[in-house]
Amino acid sequence: MRLLYIIIGYLFFGIASGWLGFLMLNSVLEIETPLSILGGLSVGVYGIKLFTDILKKHQ
Repeated sequence: MRLLYIIIGYLFFGIASGWLGFLMLNSVLEIETPLSILGGLSVGVYGIKLFTDILKKHQ
């Protein structure tokens, strides 16, 4: 069951932070779509790293 929570956490942090990064770059800052996608991926990777750090802290 813990593995399921970890997988869901990685998906949530990666997708949610990546989508938020894409929306901020595309809508708020009005950067072109390809660069916004790249920025969203970068923010998504940072979200996954953040979740990994949270997991390490709680073990």
